[in-house]
Amino acid sequence: MNSCDNILFPSYFKYISTTDLIVSCGIACYIHEFEYAGKIFCFPNGRGVAVYTDLLNDLGILYNELNYTDLMKFKDECDKIFVLCPKAFMDKPKNINKEIVQISTSYSMYKVIKISESELHLSLFESKPFVLCYEDIERLSTISKVKPWGFSLRFVYVNKTQERITKPAILANMKSNLKKSIQADTCFSFEHKDLLTFAGDGFYAKFIDIINNYDNMHPLQQSLFKSTFSIGSSYFFRKEFAQALSEYGVVPDWVVNSLSQAGDNWRSIGRILNLQKSINVIEIEKLIRTIMNLEKPAFDFLCNI
Repeated sequence: MNSCDNILFPSYFKYISTTDLIVSCGIACYIHEFEYAGKIFCFPNGRGVAVYTDLLNDLGILYNELNYTDLMKFKDECDKIFVLCPKAFMDKPKNINKEIVQISTSYSMYKVIKISESELHLSLFESKPFVLCYEDIERLSTISKVKPWGFSLRFVYVNKTQERITKPAILANMKSNLKKSIQADTCFSFEHKDLLTFAGDGFYAKFIDIINNYDNMHPLQQSLFKSTFSIGSSYFFRKEFAQALSEYGVVPDWVVNSLSQAGDNWRSIGRILNLQKSINVIEIEKLIRTIMNLEKPAFDFLCNI
């Protein structure tokens, strides 16, 4: 399964392929933690790029963020505008209570097809374009209570792109993103003061700690934690990354195979969390330790490639 930007970006930025994008993003070992309604919520993140600004910067794309009130000024340049919004918000904007704190760990990236005085025409992936009226745009734009990333809707105007991006530059992005994760302090603040992040060896230890307490967690806490394995990648991005590395032809087979096997094990964990009412803690702990033995040597190699 591909993230939406893995599909959308190569269709718009012709100089970068899906393989380039996956390698450039890289993979990571993060567990983010934040407080909501007096409870601690956690979610794993296996992708090297967590926020879209890092992705744009890595690709050398110059951009500005727009206010929805300025959209008509760019009516004739709508092909340069992308929209970021949680799909659940976009699907039913009128159902969202702005007075209640919303939770969304994942954002979809939409392409603007047409701008008129009363509505916006958007598309997601290759799906049929749909219409969003300005009343709904205003409503989404003014939702300020969103955890953990702090926004509900953003408009990005692309000023300038590169004509090409080289393989060394893509590999440099991958190494940088991976190192931020595996060489980070065990616990640190990740760009948002109310978001605590566990990384490096602390990632695996935190995952096991959460699993040991999983059956005692509130259903909403469980739902957020396990949703990682049904949004973006059921393989925690490992298998897609391994395939992209294989196509690049810059790493030995053992690295590709290790990450691919790790992805299969992450998928097994996701299936346990999503399909079993009561989880087998010992089974998941065993899978995590197997994953560690597969991933860590591969990560060390990639950081020194």
